[in-house]
Amino acid sequence: MLKILIAGKYKPNGHNPIGGLQSWIRTIKKELERLGHEVYLWQQGDGIAKSERFDLGILSNIEITNHLRALCNKTTLISHGIIPAEKPDNSCDKLLFVSEGVRDHWKMKGGIIRQPIDLDFWKPKNNVKSLVSRFSYRQGETHCQSVAAAMGMTYAHIKNHTPENARKFIRQSAVVFATGRAALESMACGVPVVIYDHRKAYQEPLMGTSYLQQMNHSYSGRGGITPTKEQLQERVEHCIKAGSKRNWIKYHHDSKKIVKELIK
Repeated sequence: MLKILIAGKYKPNGHNPIGGLQSWIRTIKKELERLGHEVYLWQQGDGIAKSERFDLGILSNIEITNHLRALCNKTTLISHGIIPAEKPDNSCDKLLFVSEGVRDHWKMKGGIIRQPIDLDFWKPKNNVKSLVSRFSYRQGETHCQSVAAAMGMTYAHIKNHTPENARKFIRQSAVVFATGRAALESMACGVPVVIYDHRKAYQEPLMGTSYLQQMNHSYSGRGGITPTKEQLQERVEHCIKAGSKRNWIKYHHDSKKIVKELIK
């Protein structure tokens, strides 16, 4: 059994509980504890005793968490994205990136650790598919609502929801617009997913059309196109016809496999 510290700018159930990093930490923590490890979480603003010791530190946002290295026998740094807060360095024993696109952006050497998804939680359930949903905490303008109207479907924006409530809406959706971990969680529920969102803080509205290409770009839409409403609706029709991509998640993103890679 290992005593493990997971640290980053935010943690689940902290002062900013909704986001990709928070979902990542929640998933990793659950699987590590299932394996019998002792897990501690830290976010910016938390105190921690200098006498505390950990076998392993899994760190993100190194400018914030760098001081925690001294408490850990071994450290792994994860770079989750291309925004400044995710800029990595070589201070830890191991450097990992969530995709090739993130690694290429920072122009550094390191391994790839795919996004882990809890397949026991994010799983299908037979529901009436009455919604077209956007699963995103972002507010950037998109064509999602107008496409839902064109389809004659009720539109829902899944934002700031607990995982349980988010899953409830996803399972009622005929299609979900999402990027990043939200896209993968929706795919794990067996719902058709269009990789599309507007991350207005640092990129225009983008739509991905290849799951393999999007995996290499963290399912962010980067490498895709800025679609018209018509192009987006065509993609919706294509994804609905293609059906469930849960097997893609099982093969590439099963948290049970990925956590073993993370701590080996």
